[in-house]
Amino acid sequence: MDLLTPDQHPGIALAADYAVRRVPWLAAVKHRWCGMADEDHAAVSRHYAHHVCLTDVICWAFAVKDLEPEHAAGICLHEYGHRLAGGDPGESDFEAEMKADRAVMEQLGIELQYRGLREIQWVDLALLR
Repeated sequence: MDLLTPDQHPGIALAADYAVRRVPWLAAVKHRWCGMADEDHAAVSRHYAHHVCLTDVICWAFAVKDLEPEHAAGICLHEYGHRLAGGDPGESDFEAEMKADRAVMEQLGIELQYRGLREIQWVDLALLR
């Protein structure tokens, strides 16, 4: 597993630090580069990360390095939201996505925005400091 350290992207670093300060057990969540995430991104350009490969791992497409910090931070918080929300095998993808954003709002105190041509998660970095 090729681990990604959050400090390799300023947006991920800020989001990870913020999330762990708010919910300390999230420190167990690791980040890594992932070939499957790269494939997902190649198929759907707004997909930069997922949480499906391993428990307590956020997998990132290498393309995240080109994202603005506000978008990378928003995506990171959204992926933490999936971990916070838990999973229900019967829920739809739409329900899981909404549940993750709701968990970010309720447990981390951040309302994610969706911005840009691809409507990617976005957060004001000042909220994370």
